Amino acid sequence: MNGAGEARVHADTTQIAANIAAFHARSAAPVRAHVKGHRTLEIARMQRAAGSCGIAVTRPAVARHYVSDGFTDLVAAWPWRDPQILEQFAELAADCTLSVHLDDVAAVDSLDAAARRYGTRAAVRVQIDGGIDVARIAWAVDRARNLTLEGIVGYLDIETTEQATHRQELALALAASMVETADRLRAAGHPCRTVALGGTPCVDAVVPGITELGAGAYPLGDAGLVALGVLTDNDIAVRIEPGGEPLMAECGQPWHPDPWVRRLDGALVPTHICPLLLNVSELHTDAGERWPVVAPVTA
Repeated sequence: MNGAGEARVHADTTQIAANIAAFHARSAAPVRAHVKGHRTLEIARMQRAAGSCGIAVTRPAVARHYVSDGFTDLVAAWPWRDPQILEQFAELAADCTLSVHLDDVAAVDSLDAAARRYGTRAAVRVQIDGGIDVARIAWAVDRARNLTLEGIVGYLDIETTEQATHRQELALALAASMVETADRLRAAGHPCRTVALGGTPCVDAVVPGITELGAGAYPLGDAGLVALGVLTDNDIAVRIEPGGEPLMAECGQPWHPDPWVRRLDGALVPTHICPLLLNVSELHTDAGERWPVVAPVTA
């Protein structure tokens, strides 16, 4: 974690606000803000004020941090199968409206059992990645006593340079496939109110039938989004002081292995913003504020 004597991570609040406004206007569906792209309460509040439909989190302890600050519409945006983690999310559902990504029948049973113990209810978004049997999981949710099938979610995973080059075509194909899957579920009698497309690079692929876009990296930006053509270099709202290269050691992408780049103005920026935020404790803003970064947690 960064501290005294270590390179600071600077954030441009004016650019953050501009990025949020532009991205929300660009998306043809409401944006759900994945907080892993900044891990701060301050930026999440800016996203909420700009019209985000809620937030997405990965771990229960991080979720609790945001619920304690008044965020009440949450999605657990990872298909956990660990019963202990699902137990914690079931408990958290007493204090917020919670939807959980699931891709396994046993996980459906675990979450339902936990929700019954706590007297809570949760919605389920079936994560369709990886060729899972969506209908089988939908039937399992329908049988559950304390769960409701809300819909489906899919995430664009870019792993190669070829995929990066064709990210728009891939995103459009994913979106079309999701809309078709939702129609099949509805035809079989399953509710499917939400069809959530995930990934900042999918912003231009929100086709009719997609009801929500989940995105994390757009407020601060990174060099990877610039390389993909989603943002421009001037949109990046974060910079790291010289000497901060070790903070970005894990910030490469499979299709862009350089963990950081040097901008034309000399500033260092990460290729992928999310890993950087696991190594810093605060963002230093142009307004002279220090925004705490939610510490990485294991639960």
